[in-house]
Amino acid sequence: MMNKFVRKLQTVGMLHNANRFQLLTLDVPKGYICRIRRFDFHEVASHINNPPLAFVLKDILRARAIIKQTLELVQEKKSDLDNLDDFDDNGREINRSERCTTPLTITLNKTHKTPEKKTVL
Repeated sequence: MMNKFVRKLQTVGMLHNANRFQLLTLDVPKGYICRIRRFDFHEVASHINNPPLAFVLKDILRARAIIKQTLELVQEKKSDLDNLDDFDDNGREINRSERCTTPLTITLNKTHKTPEKKTVL
């Protein structure tokens, strides 16, 4: 189940330099290797009626759609996991007051001081 979820996730990147723009996406379609797709570079025109600006806007809207889709997937998965927290391994509902509330403590080893060298003049 988690594997199918990971395969649907995508990350969006945007490269921009001076008046050029490129959209990049990263995903894991088969679950074992990352794929980066690079879309064409487009020049950002100074006039709205210039056709290359339409291509830039199209890529920006594409990035927005990918981000929205990924956000919805993550929120859906989070709510699924939150619902699972209310049940134990046998499927019985757990009362929140019965849950373990032991705080997580992290213990770090003590550090050793560096010995000071005597300076000879």
